[in-house]
Amino acid sequence: MLSKQVNFFSTKADVKLFLNHFDEKGVLMYPYQIKFGEDVKQLNKLENIETNMMVMLISDTLPSKINYDFYEGIQKHVCWVQSSEIIEYSIHAETNENEISPSRFYYNEKFYRDDLYVVKDEKFTQWVKHFYNNFKKRFLVKHDSCRDWYVTKSVYELINAGKLVWDDTFNSLLIKNV
Repeated sequence: MLSKQVNFFSTKADVKLFLNHFDEKGVLMYPYQIKFGEDVKQLNKLENIETNMMVMLISDTLPSKINYDFYEGIQKHVCWVQSSEIIEYSIHAETNENEISPSRFYYNEKFYRDDLYVVKDEKFTQWVKHFYNNFKKRFLVKHDSCRDWYVTKSVYELINAGKLVWDDTFNSLLIKNV
């Protein structure tokens, strides 16, 4: 397997719970992209986090291998997920008045460079698997109406209360006005 991802739906309140969970588990957050000339700094989980952004998650006990590429057109350094030992976390919650878009955790165990597969450190891979399993057990469930997508318990309750409905066209949850 080259990569693995977990897609799920959550609310803004859930994101705050996730951030506290990351603190408890020693998970550090770093920006996915940084402006030209800025230093890479750890994100303060309680302040500068929006519910429509992408961040990188790393373990506080493992050496971090984060690779950024510079993109001249946007004048930013962007994390190259393929070669970095990170979990990409695309944070989404209520993105507008009538929709919840899915969030995602993504990582890869190996990548292709110079005609060869480069395998990431086994300790990193084990940490990610443990992180995924722990996170799913603590926060995520399946709902029959959402196909194979995970939802948080609060989203599950909103679906059951008729306040959210699955949209097959865009693989998203629509907020119903009741």
